[in-house]
Amino acid sequence: MKNSNDSLILGIDHGYGNIKTANKTFGTGVYVSDTEPAFKDNLLTWNGKYYTIGEGHKEFVADKIQDMDYYVLTLAAVAYELRARGLREAKVHLAAGLPLTWLTAQKEAFRSYLLQNKEVEFSFNGIDYKVEFTGADIFPQGFAAIADRIHEFSGTNMLCDIGNGTDENDRMIWIYEFTADAVGSVTFEIIASDENGFTSESVYASADVKDVAENTPETPDDGETDTTPDNSCCFMKFISFICNFFKKLINILRTISTFVMGGITA
Repeated sequence: MKNSNDSLILGIDHGYGNIKTANKTFGTGVYVSDTEPAFKDNLLTWNGKYYTIGEGHKEFVADKIQDMDYYVLTLAAVAYELRARGLREAKVHLAAGLPLTWLTAQKEAFRSYLLQNKEVEFSFNGIDYKVEFTGADIFPQGFAAIADRIHEFSGTNMLCDIGNGTDENDRMIWIYEFTADAVGSVTFEIIASDENGFTSESVYASADVKDVAENTPETPDDGETDTTPDNSCCFMKFISFICNFFKKLINILRTISTFVMGGITA
């Protein structure tokens, strides 16, 4: 990641099923103990407690700051990135994300949560680390997919973020409609999303992201105005309807299959 003001900028995706960084993906399961466990794989030691990281997945919670799990997972993510760079001590600026529906309400709380300790000393997998957190920026989840390519987009675009779910049959799926301009200003809106699948309901949340790309090249002004009708919203509603239809169809077929197999077994 880039360096800014002597700080290492580390992007961390705090997913429900997995934590993702540039160099590592691991499960969100956290097991805490007051005594050192016999098995020390993926063991993080901090603040007098022992945390086993990455065993399974954390259950869905709408508020990620309700316990210390995501903070400990953040420390593990930072450790993986520092190790990849051969570092044991660093100043770190975090870049993280939240679902758009909760961005406005939880943004400041999540930033404070990540920055609750300015300096942290901990060990992970037998290596001691010392980190000074210099700041944190919170973006809409999925934004990282376009952050370094904003200048390639114009007008209205679509971004689909397919995340982990509560089980193998339910996934967190978010479809964003975003508009971008040549100077790196992006407006996100949810046009189809549901924590258990798709819905075609109208926009109910939006967020602006400013100054997200350094040295973003400007698009030359040729004096022409794009008069092409914007049919993206209707198209996305159609797509969400189709996805919802097939999801229901799959559930019906699964039910029929279970019934038939049960009858054969009997």
